[in-house]
Order: sequence, then C-alpha cells, then structure tokens
Amino acid sequence: MRYILPILFLALIFSVCGCAGNKSSAEVTAEEPEAPKGPFPSDYHDFPCAVFSDEILAEYFEIKADMVHRSESKDGSNRTCNCHWDNTHKQVGLFVQPIFESPQDAADQFAQLTSPGKQIIVAETATEPQKQIEMAYDLLVTGIGDEAKWSSQLNQLVVRKKDEIFLLNVDVHENTDENRKLAETLAQLMMQ
Repeated sequence: MRYILPILFLALIFSVCGCAGNKSSAEVTAEEPEAPKGPFPSDYHDFPCAVFSDEILAEYFEIKADMVHRSESKDGSNRTCNCHWDNTHKQVGLFVQPIFESPQDAADQFAQLTSPGKQIIVAETATEPQKQIEMAYDLLVTGIGDEAKWSSQLNQLVVRKKDEIFLLNVDVHENTDENRKLAETLAQLMMQ
C-alpha cells in the first residue's frame, strides 16, 4: 500500500508533464509533421496551402509559382491558406474548419453559415474603407460533397462533406461564373 501512492503520484507527474516515453516534451511539441506530397493531399486540414501546389497553380490558374505569395495561418483548430498574385488583385484561398463531432453538427453549422441575411465585415483595402455587408450564398451547387453553396458576391464556395466544412475563395477571373467553375473543380479534386 505504501508503494501505491508514490507510483500513482509519479504516473500523474509523467502524464501531466508529458515525460512518459523516449522523447522529451520539448521534442514532441517542436516536431511538425511534414506536408504531404502530391497535388491534392488527403489531409488538407493540416496543410491547406498544399492544395495550391506549384503543379495546381500552373495547371488550373496558368501562373508560375514564383508569381504567387502564399500565407498559411492557424487559429485554434481552423486552418487558412491565402495566395495572391504579384501586381494584381487575383487571389485564391482555402479556409478549413475543424472536423465536427457528427455530420449533423456540420449540417447545422453549414445552415447557419449560409443562412440569408448574415452580416460580415469586409476588411479595408487600399481603395475602400472597412465595411459591413450582408453575405448571400445565392446558388446551390450540386454534385460536390453533401451540400455546397456559392456566393457570387464573395466568389466563395462553401462545401460540407459528412462532418467537415471548407470554404474556397477563387477571385482570379472578372466573371464570377468562371470563378465558380474553377472553385467547383478544385473542390471535387480535393474530395477524391
């Protein structure tokens, strides 16, 4: 009995500090998994910029990779990748939400996200001040995931597939229909 309490205390210390195993906790947190190779990674949740690989940029956007600036960010479990072209207003982006606990939770979030009348703040640009607009997903898109809607106002496709949601912004053409078709193609390729 007198040995049980010290063993339980040591087990508690090891579990709290992460000292169990062969690696120190500093090594574990410092290690980042390597981004998947290939044009469309199956786990784009962790590496959204891998979706916009050099090959994809060349094939679908007809631009060389050295003309594109990529920025990837992590906000909690949300992942974002934004790419913009040198000396133009052309850009693409991918926002990946964390996996939901159930397909129903994802469906509820999708419905809330795409509901009419939702207000968003549009960031300030070089030519326009910050403003608040009413966001509208004005086109139901079939054949992609379980649900998909397009906002011609934002050039954004939001897709739900089972328990996940991602948003693709494609703003590279003057015509919103061309942007939508490209976003649909990318979304379909991501889900293969």
